[in-house]
Amino acid sequence: MGVDDDAALFDLSCTLFVSKTDQTRSITVSFNASLDLFEKKGLIKTTHRFVRLLSQLFLSDQPLYTFSLFLDEEREILRKLNDTHVDYGPIRCAHHHFIKHAQQYPQKLAMVFEDQS
Repeated sequence: MGVDDDAALFDLSCTLFVSKTDQTRSITVSFNASLDLFEKKGLIKTTHRFVRLLSQLFLSDQPLYTFSLFLDEEREILRKLNDTHVDYGPIRCAHHHFIKHAQQYPQKLAMVFEDQS
């Protein structure tokens, strides 16, 4: 998966070469892109994604909906960003909090309504 500096005829083109012998089958992928429009780093990432997709298509028996274009490092970043679980403990209603505080502080004023307590 190298990047050649040959002149591109199109903004981005992709060529697939399929070779088959008695024992093996292989697919070679070639990208040709205008380096005025694309950065080499971006093209390399695109190539890795495409190879990942081809691997999932041809080497896996998984259903299509399980396939992903995320690279391993991107998947890890996404996992970390989505790891937002916070344990709030048992959920209590407002009247439970009122009862708890009334029991903890029986001498304090619990509620005032229209000058009544």
